[in-house]
Amino acid sequence: MYFIVVVSDWFYLPFKKYLPPDIFRYGFIGGMNMVLDTILYGILYNFVFHKNIVDFGFVAMSAHVAAMVFVFPITFSTGFLLNKFVVFQKSYLRNRIQLVRYAISVCGSILLTYLLLKFFVETANFWATPSKILTTCLVTIYSFCVQKFFTFRRNKDRSL
Repeated sequence: MYFIVVVSDWFYLPFKKYLPPDIFRYGFIGGMNMVLDTILYGILYNFVFHKNIVDFGFVAMSAHVAAMVFVFPITFSTGFLLNKFVVFQKSYLRNRIQLVRYAISVCGSILLTYLLLKFFVETANFWATPSKILTTCLVTIYSFCVQKFFTFRRNKDRSL
């Protein structure tokens, strides 16, 4: 993890005047995890499931859903570990408490993404792609705040 911190801090140098290090690291780590998610998803969808229905015997799934189901636990784990050891290193909470809180925050992010997309596209009649971009920005802000003040709370943040 130390190597990732060093690399992140190197990329942080041009942004040092404009962003606190924890916000930059959060975006950097999130970007890394998103790239990992996209690569794994593409490999599973195209080369493992061959874009076909996947029959597991007890349930059949389309290839895109199966790829998502298989990738999610991997990127959930890497996201938790990278946030814990790179972004929010000074949390006083126990590991299992952090993990449970991280799972709660991820569920909240998924629900918020769904609700905001439904609102922007179906109620406000915005185009889907700009709605997705706006939703991603809002959910990222929500997620950072939840991670910082709930999941990986630091000693000085106890009053929150």
